[in-house]
Amino acid sequence: MPLLDIRNLTIEFKTGDEWGKPVDRPR
Repeated sequence: MPLLDIRNLTIEFKTGDEWGKPVDRPR
């Protein structure tokens, strides 16, 4: 898993836009 992917998940998780389901993102 690329670092960018992890950072993207972290950013989305912090924004709260997808709070509770940060893994619900298309790969």
